[in-house]
Amino acid sequence: MCPYFIKYADIVVGNEEDCQKSLGIKVDVDVEAGKLQTERYRELTDRVLNLYPNFWYSAYFAGRRRN
Repeated sequence: MCPYFIKYADIVVGNEEDCQKSLGIKVDVDVEAGKLQTERYRELTDRVLNLYPNFWYSAYFAGRRRN
């Protein structure tokens, strides 16, 4: 995701790290906690949708690393 191109998107799929590193939208999410912090993802989604009102849909996923 890149701020220049993302303003032309209708649908976005990514994770919290994409938002933080690519878009500069920071939310305190502990990905190592072992429990999904749904309220933090909702906050992240609200921030993204407020900054990019052209989005029709925004989806984020929490991945688990395989050892």
